[in-house]
Amino acid sequence: MISIRNASYCYPQGERPALRNINLDIRENEILGIIGRNASGKSTLARLLNGVVIPSTGQVEIDGLSSAIPENRGLIKQKVALLLAEPDNQFVSNLVEEDVAFGPENLGLAPSEIRRRVDTALQMVSMEDYAKYPPYLLSGGQKQRVCIAGLLAMRPKYMVLDEPTAMLDPQGKKEVRKILGELKEQEGLSIIIISHDLEELLQADRLVWLEQGQIKLQDSSRNLLARVDVLRNAGLGGLEISRLIEQLNMAGYDIPSDILSPSELVEELCRLR
Repeated sequence: MISIRNASYCYPQGERPALRNINLDIRENEILGIIGRNASGKSTLARLLNGVVIPSTGQVEIDGLSSAIPENRGLIKQKVALLLAEPDNQFVSNLVEEDVAFGPENLGLAPSEIRRRVDTALQMVSMEDYAKYPPYLLSGGQKQRVCIAGLLAMRPKYMVLDEPTAMLDPQGKKEVRKILGELKEQEGLSIIIISHDLEELLQADRLVWLEQGQIKLQDSSRNLLARVDVLRNAGLGGLEISRLIEQLNMAGYDIPSDILSPSELVEELCRLR
């Protein structure tokens, strides 16, 4: 489990703390979504989770390892993998398989173990046929899948994804969402997603709303995604189906606000008839 207790962080020369008094537990085998407006502290929180940023006050522990202890940080980075929004900025090699091998090589693993990890990771994201491809020949969705494979080759327990589909077209977004769902169900990973994409956040078990560096609210994704007021205040437009339910209720229907899929809405309308 990742445990954050009374954690605050202020950047050097920062006018105000980027994070203030954060208390949060991230459980094993869950998808946690983090929402909030720009400059609300989301990306700082992502870096706090894998030890890139150390809290100015308070404590962050990953499976009992405090990030405040320098000797723990290498192991924490292995446990908590961080993926940024732009895949092109994360490639370090000219071939897909070499890029995926970069992390395990830095762990000093035997060549046979590196080969096994690379092959397994590429298979997990359905990119094994592209092992010899240069990354620049891939689509946006394929590039992001290769970046995810690079993280998986490190055998992390937690994955932190900062706007993982922000630069992708609809097909690329769909590909990455599918992979994330499979990783949780089949591999038991805990996945932390920072996103403005509501379709992506539908996968989450819980959502945390950050506002001006503080946790404003946390609840199940089903409860929060149904609240149009919360989503608007968090800088999100709200799900299309939630806006439709709002309009139907204004017209005299009595439809529960926590319906999040068209099939559920059809079922409810049939029941009302």
